[in-house]
Amino acid sequence: MPNPPSNFVKETLERGMFVTWCPQVHVLSHPAVGCIVTHCGENSLMEAIVFGVPMVAIPRFADQIPNAHFVEKAWKVGVNPRKNEEGVCSKEEIERCLRELMHEEKGKDIKKNLMQLKKDAKEAVSEGGSSDKHTKEFISRLVRPTWRKEVKRMGEHEGRAHVLMLGFPGYGHITPLIQFARRLACRGIKVTFACSLSATQSIQTGNHLISLLPTYDDITQAGLRGPGGLFGFLEMFKERTTKILLDFINKSLQDCDERTKVKCLVYDSDLHWALDIAKQTGLLSATFLAQTLGSTVAYYMLNLKVHGDKLKVPALDIPDFSDTGVSHVVDGPGLDKISPVLRVVLSKFDNFGKADLYFCHTFDRMEHGALEWMKNICPTIATVGPMVPSIYLDKTMEDNRDYGFNMNKQDSNTCLEWLNTKEPNSVVYVAFGSMTDINTQQMKEMATALKNLRCNFLWVMKKTEMPNLPLNFIEETAEKGMFVTWCPQVQVLSHPAVGYTVTHCGANSLMEAMVFEVPMVGVPKFVDQIPNAYFVEKVWKVGVNPRKNEEGVCSKEEIERCLRELMYEEKGKDIKKNLMQLKKDAKEAVSEGGSSDKHIQEFIARLVHGPPHSVEQAVQV
Repeated sequence: MPNPPSNFVKETLERGMFVTWCPQVHVLSHPAVGCIVTHCGENSLMEAIVFGVPMVAIPRFADQIPNAHFVEKAWKVGVNPRKNEEGVCSKEEIERCLRELMHEEKGKDIKKNLMQLKKDAKEAVSEGGSSDKHTKEFISRLVRPTWRKEVKRMGEHEGRAHVLMLGFPGYGHITPLIQFARRLACRGIKVTFACSLSATQSIQTGNHLISLLPTYDDITQAGLRGPGGLFGFLEMFKERTTKILLDFINKSLQDCDERTKVKCLVYDSDLHWALDIAKQTGLLSATFLAQTLGSTVAYYMLNLKVHGDKLKVPALDIPDFSDTGVSHVVDGPGLDKISPVLRVVLSKFDNFGKADLYFCHTFDRMEHGALEWMKNICPTIATVGPMVPSIYLDKTMEDNRDYGFNMNKQDSNTCLEWLNTKEPNSVVYVAFGSMTDINTQQMKEMATALKNLRCNFLWVMKKTEMPNLPLNFIEETAEKGMFVTWCPQVQVLSHPAVGYTVTHCGANSLMEAMVFEVPMVGVPKFVDQIPNAYFVEKVWKVGVNPRKNEEGVCSKEEIERCLRELMYEEKGKDIKKNLMQLKKDAKEAVSEGGSSDKHIQEFIARLVHGPPHSVEQAVQV
């Protein structure tokens, strides 16, 4: 101890004691201790609070500094001496603080605050307190009653049937399909989920009955950046995946254990060629539609137009969506008249209606008209959605809070912490999806509209798009706006601060906005987004669409008009009512006995016992 003033130890011998270590818990709990001068380390301040000891806070670095702020300003259980220009607390400042604690009214108030916090701390860890509950919840997860509802439904039938799922390697396709896998697994069905290597490496299955099967190695083979771009990637994915799936299925069919034999191949509708695999191996075939039914109907009719075929049933009363954003479709026949991208999109209809079963990521009351019409083409079609994490609807799977799929691997805390600082329903969430590129003019119009409205906004954009913002826009909107390249959309849309969303109207985004009752401004770019935006405004009436000019751009005036309608006008209130009803309908659909739940139970009954089976028999499964 070379630093104390000369003779300090001797001069304070009767009043002071110097040690190099002490049992702090015993010291702070001792009745003789009345104050503490502390660095505000986490443990020290927690112990001081528990033992009711007022603090003089002298932080040095890192978390100690914000801790000291909370000690004085938030919890009001201590005081902080002011530091001089050299970062030192003078003897006068330290004396002032200690005198305040020892002799002044402020010290008495601090003691009262400490008494209350100690009482709160004791309640938290006692039987039934908040911390006690959280500890028990953690223990329950360790011993697997997080699946207590699932286990109850599985019973003796766990792993009784085996389903192979094939996902299209894209975020908007994988997330609803992996949710479908979880819905099956929580009822005892074993699922093998096949997809590209990069996708399977990014999936957390959330259930021991779901296993992953990587097919095409898009990491070492460069994926979309490889030879041939998108179309080369899709061809390689088909070639490698077909071989791997055939080997996997044939091997499983040779197993003597019936539970490990694959009984059904469920595949994304954009991978229509997978139907050949199911037929070749004698499996039950099931197509999964990741898009809305309305957009599927629109593009089914568009496909007929391309090929010059006639519709054999009365048309559904919807507009003609010949302008797809990638091609303007004219009467066929002639695939050569449309873009390669649209050709890929329409290829799903090459064998449409020939699979044994069709499942769609929607629910009956939301798309009843489109569902009934589609039964003309696919009589076995059934709704199983919405495929959003269970905790937000029926809560059947208590640990299912997100999709468990994130190829970005970015920290999500920053934007959520920012949202925590905003008032309820005050933030506009702007996101155009991972596959959509926004042109420079549209970026500028959107930015100007947000700036003019002076509203809080969270904007998800690609790094390559940021230079397209108006000059100094980020700096000028620093107090109101936040810009990120990725965010956990489910957690963002479910956050109470988010009141509105400007969206590209991808199927997942609009389904999530409905579930979380967030009114939409629809700015679609291409293909299914365009009919989706129509249904958002004209059919479901849960949002509004700004009109586009001749260049296909939504002006700042149009975007402002739409946001003002949602924020301030009667139309916005009506839209909120419609969203509340759709959320209620969605919850009923996936809950026990709801339409989507019944369809899943019927599918399970068919897997376990074979067709035909009623819902009542399915429930027994």
